[in-house]
Amino acid sequence: MPKDVLNKLSREIARIVNLPDMSEKLSVQGAIPVGNTSAEFTAFVKKEMDTWGKVAQQVGLKPD
Repeated sequence: MPKDVLNKLSREIARIVNLPDMSEKLSVQGAIPVGNTSAEFTAFVKKEMDTWGKVAQQVGLKPD
């Protein structure tokens, strides 16, 4: 996806997520509304995969 399109999409999603009514709807469903950039989201996912990948290995989880 072209970077300018991705940036525009990220900004628009962040704007929507941070609207009070949308933020409330997400919170009620158990989500944590963040509305960060695609780079921040990529870093978050990488960190989570590193963390939980190690846990999965330690307990011996294997994909089916």
